[in-house]
Amino acid sequence: PIGEILLGGRVGGSAFRGGARFADDAADAGSRVFDDLAVQATKNPDSPGVVLGKHDAARFGGQPYNVVARNNKLTYFEIDNWDDLYKQFGDDIWGINESFLNQQWQSGKDFYFSHNPWDASILGEPGNFFEKEVLHLIELGAKDFIETGGGMWKIVR
Repeated sequence: PIGEILLGGRVGGSAFRGGARFADDAADAGSRVFDDLAVQATKNPDSPGVVLGKHDAARFGGQPYNVVARNNKLTYFEIDNWDDLYKQFGDDIWGINESFLNQQWQSGKDFYFSHNPWDASILGEPGNFFEKEVLHLIELGAKDFIETGGGMWKIVR
């Protein structure tokens, strides 16, 4: 679906051609698009830490991750035009979150959670984005999650 979405089948001014090159070009272009969108969705990018968690405190308890991040001047992920991008990318929108996590991990930031990451699979529907974020961070090298107090958790690298 990435090839259909990107600039009407055009990337960098040249039309996609069929075959394996199309798949490679589409994947590379899709990755670049997701990377760019992740940068746009990064709030307070110059902070030393990132906050992840659930947005809906009324449903899941705890504090909304974006409120915790703003109050502590930490980085967080928030797509301003989520509905529009979801219409465009569907479930592939996860690629934007994944790019954000990769960018923040590579920059060496500390990761904090406003909700228990060990409970990520039960905080929402199976395969929810918080669960995907936790699993992706484990793939990147997270060794453990420790409670730091005040309902907050932190990654051990």
